[in-house]
Amino acid sequence: MKINKNIYIQVLLLLLISSSLVAKNDIWYAFEDNKTGLLGYKDKNDIVKIKAKYMGLTNSDKFENIMAVMEDKNASLSTYYLTKSGKIVGREKLHIYDNGADCESEGFIRFMDNDKVGMFNSDGEVVIPAGYSYLSRVQNGLIHVLKHASKKHSKHTICNHLSWDGGSEALIDTSGNFLVKDFKYSYGLNFYSLKISDLPSKNKDIESFKGVNGRYYLFQNYKKEFKSFVYDVLIQNLGDDELLKNTYANVTYWKKDIGWTSLKKEEFFKNNYTLIKNALDELKKDDVDYSIFIDGLNPYIYSPKRYGKYFDNCLDAKEGQYPLLEIVITYKVKNDYLQNHFGFLRTDEGYKLIEVSLKKDELK
Repeated sequence: MKINKNIYIQVLLLLLISSSLVAKNDIWYAFEDNKTGLLGYKDKNDIVKIKAKYMGLTNSDKFENIMAVMEDKNASLSTYYLTKSGKIVGREKLHIYDNGADCESEGFIRFMDNDKVGMFNSDGEVVIPAGYSYLSRVQNGLIHVLKHASKKHSKHTICNHLSWDGGSEALIDTSGNFLVKDFKYSYGLNFYSLKISDLPSKNKDIESFKGVNGRYYLFQNYKKEFKSFVYDVLIQNLGDDELLKNTYANVTYWKKDIGWTSLKKEEFFKNNYTLIKNALDELKKDDVDYSIFIDGLNPYIYSPKRYGKYFDNCLDAKEGQYPLLEIVITYKVKNDYLQNHFGFLRTDEGYKLIEVSLKKDELK
């Protein structure tokens, strides 16, 4: 039987492309050499893909597409970005913040060059040249940028935290295209809620930004959205069913003489329902002293293996996508101040109570 040469070539190309995609999407996992303490990477079948040779700023627990690494070469530390194909880019150009190197986000990673920030894609190609004072990590294909700003360093000498003075803010995409040129970013915008409209939103929980195309980019504000959830949904009916419905499968809470511990939500409320209800009922009072904060899950309390979807490849909380909204209620008892803390994780199914710490009362 005669085989059509063109069909054969097309099938071969498809197989090669398919094989390449599988290889690229195959996640490798960090392992530590017991003798040297150096990190290497294995695939899901426990086959070593990269021998243990990395150290220090190498902080990726999972190697997906591109990561920052550090190795000791001839008694000299070398840093660079490594792609899955083995390509090395950005030598000595790691983006460092809070004493750690940047982590891949949606297949992109930031780098530094002459004190300016740029971005590589998963193949190690420069998609955004290093010309910005600041770039956020990629969230839903969007990046918050700051240009022509000056640094204001923290008074704390042991860290590298800083703020910015002046400059212009904008919203761009991963190709560097400007979407919103005057983007006054406020912490807590949900980039994953993006909708584009001909008109600004009238919803008080939505922030609207006029784009360069004349249309409006609409984003939920986590803090505003959460406050509406608390007052319009949660405390309107604090019965067993309502609390259970709005609680994560397991509740992590602070228990005296034990520290942080966890129970299934049914058992937790069986033991503590009245305490929780009474504490949350305080929010109905006009003179209640409370605050709301945005944070992320603490990896030292919540195992990234168990709560994996809420952490990135470097075991940092994905607080831009799954923030922890914390209610802190303050009480004055004689000459002392006590605080009750309630942490609600923003999940794909809505806000769920996941963390409780009561100082005014003792949980069981």
